[in-house]
Amino acid sequence: MPCRIAIAGSFVALAGCIVTSNAHAHGFAGKRFFPATLAIDDSFVNPELDFLYRNDKVRDDSGNAVYLSGLSVEFAQPLARGFALFIGDTYLHQNPAGPGAVQNGFDNVEIGSKYQVFIHDQEESALAVGLNAELGGTGSKHVSASSFTTLSPVIYYSKGLGNLPIQGLRPFAVTAQIAPNFPTSPRDPHTLDWGFTVQYSLPYLEDFVRYTGLGAPFRNMFPIVEFANETCLDRNCGGQTTGSINPGVIWMGKSTQLAVELNVPVNHRSGSHVGFMLQYHLYLDDIFPSLKR
Repeated sequence: MPCRIAIAGSFVALAGCIVTSNAHAHGFAGKRFFPATLAIDDSFVNPELDFLYRNDKVRDDSGNAVYLSGLSVEFAQPLARGFALFIGDTYLHQNPAGPGAVQNGFDNVEIGSKYQVFIHDQEESALAVGLNAELGGTGSKHVSASSFTTLSPVIYYSKGLGNLPIQGLRPFAVTAQIAPNFPTSPRDPHTLDWGFTVQYSLPYLEDFVRYTGLGAPFRNMFPIVEFANETCLDRNCGGQTTGSINPGVIWMGKSTQLAVELNVPVNHRSGSHVGFMLQYHLYLDDIFPSLKR
């Protein structure tokens, strides 16, 4: 716990002392706005604070079913043009479906960086790269937080379809993320996180495709499906994939965002229980104008 407090305090203090400059506002690429998604991170650099609650039924390392709920908090702060750092952690509640004691505790602290490679306004596209780290030993053994650190280089990509000749497809957009994971433990396998989203922008439909007269709250909604997967690359699980399909909807306000998604396993190995996720997201540059460009 002292290690967690020291790391988090140092990061937040550093971020709070530096004001971003010339950052691209929110997740815009031209006319296209990309909301902050729940399972697949977006490809934009912004000052943000994210709260995510998840409730699900999973299998532990021994294959036993566990009812899992967790509250994650993540803070991101640009430190220079197109470059940001973030820190996050999750408090977990684990309730075995069979015999066993209920366990509570923090997972390992996660820190990372993101760099904006480009934003093409005319093409409604954006690319970012980053390096994330799960810091081993900063979480609780009661919730099986790993004792080793895992490093993950990441590529993020977003693309709106507003330039397509078919009018009905223009409100659609896709985003993608891919990240190989390199554990510092020689006994644990290398894995690959990969996934994508398909989202439909009702604001884009109303403003740039065809006005239909949608009123609040539907006017600011984004129906979305996320596909989040992890593939084991070596050791005794090479080639095995687990993941989820997450249909849901995102509502965007002036400085906040609310979202809900189901968590549907992609295969038997991923589980058989449908869970859900709830998100409350704050765009800090709207709340604190001094963070704007």
